[in-house]
Amino acid sequence: MQPEERAHAYTIVIASNFASNHLRIGISHAWVKALIYLSFCLILLFIAEAIDYVGLLPKAREHEVLLSENRSLKSRAERLKNDLENNIARIEQFKVIAAKLRTITGDETDPLTPQPWAVDQPRGGSPVRSPASVASLASSSLLDLADKALSDSQKREQEMLSLWDVLSERQNLLISTPIIKPTIGYYSSPFGFRIDPINRRPLLHAGVDIAAPYGTQVLAPADGTVSFAGYENGYGNLVSIDHGYGVITRYGHNSKIFVRTGQKVKRREIISAVGSTGHSTGSHLHYEVIRHGIPVDPLNYILQEN
Repeated sequence: MQPEERAHAYTIVIASNFASNHLRIGISHAWVKALIYLSFCLILLFIAEAIDYVGLLPKAREHEVLLSENRSLKSRAERLKNDLENNIARIEQFKVIAAKLRTITGDETDPLTPQPWAVDQPRGGSPVRSPASVASLASSSLLDLADKALSDSQKREQEMLSLWDVLSERQNLLISTPIIKPTIGYYSSPFGFRIDPINRRPLLHAGVDIAAPYGTQVLAPADGTVSFAGYENGYGNLVSIDHGYGVITRYGHNSKIFVRTGQKVKRREIISAVGSTGHSTGSHLHYEVIRHGIPVDPLNYILQEN
């Protein structure tokens, strides 16, 4: 063996089947020890990584559980937010309906006086929170707030239903109360003082104007007796219905009239068609509600828009 070969602990010979020369690679003891040491370190590193990975698996599963719970809580919070908004809208709707029912019955007491956001005052006399103070309730969770709103909404709904029951007991008053919108369309002029579009002077507009296409059906908003059906200056073709209990409704500017004086009519019966007769600037229905001889805002009576 040559001296160069003895200096190496190992020799790697690479021979070719197609050539006579060979490639010899000598590896010393130092390199063998280095390779063994490096391999040992790599094995230890792999084992450490494997142990670390196995240890992270429970944490990873816990993280997934937390993410799932977080998504579930976010979804629940969104549903609670929507329920809260819906309950607030229902409370406001109940308040409007209750106010109109009080107008109809002549009952001035307000069973819905508590604000929809107010916290019921306990017997000890603690102050009732206002809507503005709700934002400062940092300690209240969204769930508690939603539960409070739902409870409040249910209580207001029950109060409104109780008020409706009072009306139901007075059946004749109920069927004779003009609670529906007499025709489709949008309100083009409200009740109250305004500059008259014809003579340009400030006058009381004793009803509301409902803009609607020419010929649109006009319905009786309640049972009653036609007290007038004909032409009247300013109103054009006019229908007037006496509903009893001191309530009269009037319908002006009609293109056609389908009822006659003295005729009994039922709620939702067709009485006329929208037009532009009399002092009118376009196709619409002029609708009035007169209570004990005094014009009142018809919107206070309308519980059903269609």
